[in-house]
Amino acid sequence: SPFYRVGPDGIAYIELEPTIRAGEVTLRLRFENQREQELRVYLQPEPRDWILVGFAEGTVGFNTLKDNAVAAAAAGQEDDFYEDGRVAFFAKGRIKGDYLLTLAYDTRGSSVDRDRFDTEIVPDEYYTLYGDGTESRIEAASQRKLYVKLERRQFNALFGDFNTGLSTTELARYERRFNGVQSQYVGQRFTYSAFAAESDQSFQRDDIPGDGTSGLYRLSSRDIVVNSDSVRIETRDRFNASRVIDTQRLTRFLDYDIDYFAGTLFFKRPIPSRDQDLNPLVIVAEYESRAAADDDVVAGGRAAVKFDEGNLEIGATAVRENNTVDANTLVGVDVRWQMSDATLFRAEYADTETRNLTSDTSGYAYKVSVEHRSGDLDARVFHERSDAGFGLGLQAANQLGIQNSGFEARWQLAEKWFVQSTFGLSENLDNGNERILGQAEVRYEGADHAAFVGISSVRDEATDGQTRESMMLRGGVSRQFLNNRLTLRATTEQPLGSEDESVDFPARTLIGADLNLGKAVLFAEHEFATGANIDAQTSRLGLRASPWQRAQFTTTLDNQITEFGPRLFANLGFVQGWQISERWTVDFGVDHSNTLLDDQALIFDDERELASGSQRSDFVAGYVSALYQSDLWSLNSRLEHRNADNEMRETFVAGWFREPVAGHALSAGIQYLDSDRGLAGAETRGDIRFGWAYRVADSRWSFLDRLDIIFDDTLSGATHTESARYVNNFNAVKRLSAGSELALQYAAKYVKTEFDGVSYSGFTDLIGVDYRRQFRPRWDYGVHASALHSWEAGTIDYGIGAEIGFNPRDNMWLTFGYNVLGFRDEDFERARYTASGPYLNVTIKADQQTLKEIAGRIRGR
Repeated sequence: SPFYRVGPDGIAYIELEPTIRAGEVTLRLRFENQREQELRVYLQPEPRDWILVGFAEGTVGFNTLKDNAVAAAAAGQEDDFYEDGRVAFFAKGRIKGDYLLTLAYDTRGSSVDRDRFDTEIVPDEYYTLYGDGTESRIEAASQRKLYVKLERRQFNALFGDFNTGLSTTELARYERRFNGVQSQYVGQRFTYSAFAAESDQSFQRDDIPGDGTSGLYRLSSRDIVVNSDSVRIETRDRFNASRVIDTQRLTRFLDYDIDYFAGTLFFKRPIPSRDQDLNPLVIVAEYESRAAADDDVVAGGRAAVKFDEGNLEIGATAVRENNTVDANTLVGVDVRWQMSDATLFRAEYADTETRNLTSDTSGYAYKVSVEHRSGDLDARVFHERSDAGFGLGLQAANQLGIQNSGFEARWQLAEKWFVQSTFGLSENLDNGNERILGQAEVRYEGADHAAFVGISSVRDEATDGQTRESMMLRGGVSRQFLNNRLTLRATTEQPLGSEDESVDFPARTLIGADLNLGKAVLFAEHEFATGANIDAQTSRLGLRASPWQRAQFTTTLDNQITEFGPRLFANLGFVQGWQISERWTVDFGVDHSNTLLDDQALIFDDERELASGSQRSDFVAGYVSALYQSDLWSLNSRLEHRNADNEMRETFVAGWFREPVAGHALSAGIQYLDSDRGLAGAETRGDIRFGWAYRVADSRWSFLDRLDIIFDDTLSGATHTESARYVNNFNAVKRLSAGSELALQYAAKYVKTEFDGVSYSGFTDLIGVDYRRQFRPRWDYGVHASALHSWEAGTIDYGIGAEIGFNPRDNMWLTFGYNVLGFRDEDFERARYTASGPYLNVTIKADQQTLKEIAGRIRGR
């Protein structure tokens, strides 16, 4: 594997990507025979010399009014002094020996910004292209002005933005985003993690089934705190929804896009409804939203003690959420005992209580299991229960109100022969339904063929005495042909007698084929399921590439371009599956489900998907996509179609990018979505984007341009709205000489909105010119002019001024200016003082060299 190396001592070393953040990380390793191992390790901080980056700036001006003084005073404008300033710095280095301190402070903005966690740079927030390879990251993220982090070996404490990270246990898991204080210590005998914060946030979790397309997938909330989202894809056992077979954690921008205002998700690749074994795929989106309550304290943590050289660990977790509306509590205990090299005992218990103005809810949950994994035997015995009222919203709905008991075993009889058996007793605590399941089978796994035969017995019983039973004979075979490139497979479950009444265990036949194409697998599978109360068909067709191949392909795409790869991929990229040649990469897929469900069917749990078919709606979804790469340009596109009982949807996305040649790059992208949901409404939306960057090293000119065309047509009930926006931003800079520079700007925006037949429109543009020239080693002067024109309103705001700058010492600049004409605009004031009147601007920059100079002078005195 390329992800580890074996040292001279025979130990396998896992190589991790370099990181600037220390703390506890979790590694999940997968081995043969369906075995997994989870490792929790602590990444220690590396002591380093001090680094400091900081600056201070301030502006003082005097606003003057000449005309329309009465109207201006009524609008809050008057002759007055104006002052604005900012101090910001970032520092990191060793203190007191081997302690590592990270410190950041920024006076910009309010004392606390609850609307976002500033942990990522939005790739498409400014210009699409910059013509360079810069990468921006935020190491000291904080909703408040201050960030502090102190680290030493396995200890850290911080004040800033953080993830609570209480994920060691399942029932007492508490992973949320806050701004406050957090501390963590991981020792050989004792560990703890604790946090406290003041917050008005509310936690939200949405479980959304994959529908065979990239989206849009709609979240349950729209008032989302920016950058608080965590999205993953869970593969759940089709016969036991409480069991998560696989989890893929996704990264924003590279795997999906989220619209915080509209509350929607759009993925870089289609999300199938089921995997290759027809297990359902579920999108799990966890995020923070703004609650209708004032700030109050949220605090909690977990502590654990280890005995017997770490083989026995006993932990306890406690969390308290308070605000003016709710008061919630979570407490839990857990035990992990490695009884021997092959046997592991786990136990967890958790209790929750939620109180609000109208109701009180409480519940508890527990899990006990013993796992044994030796050379020829894998076995697990378990008992678990979860009340319907348990949890603080972090658990899946289909895992609540269920009690399960049973065992699973896999025994290797010989080199190629295996025996598998399962027994389970499940009870739905909400409706009282019970299920008894027993399965046993013998498997043969050869080099190019495999087969199994077995029997299963299921009994579902409702509280009213109704029972549904299925006694099934099971069998299957797979065989490889064409030098193991082609695999044909088939499985079937047939009733013994007429017992096929369980809706999840009807008579069932699946046929499939896999063709290995080298870098991907072409697969096709179709399942027929027919029982006393259900008739379902499920089909899948498409390309399947291993996760490593997809990751390597994405990495190759990112590294071929000189524009910063992840930023460009976030704007224009999509994931493809099969690289058929040096230039072409393609992908396609078909997802289909059709179900007829009898009214007399006994559904064990309405929160869980059926083992075959679906309770939601019948649908067929398909997509085809392709990427073409030439020496100088790349074109990526995908077309999707979904026809379901409750929606007809079509989606087209495409991205075109011209490789930067000597600093010259072009790009274009389009997203188009058309959705018809019948009586629920209809929507058509599109976004066309164009970017241009020209920053040639030996040219005096540089240009940046971005054009956006956005349109939306929405029908919701009797309300019909249409909107269209055309926005273009252009900037040009010319170096006239070594000491002079000319900057030009033109921005234009046209907006048209129609609401129930009433139309509104407007066109606004901005023209700006800026000239600066250095005339002495420490002096320069500049003139600037701008005009903001609102054509529909017939108003023009002018800005004309001049300034002179002085450099009294290194890393310090003073600017004296006067605007003959000016206007107040919050956006433009971020760049310069725009109001009419005189002003003074002071800018100071500091780094570690500045500190050394100051320290040297102090010691010299």
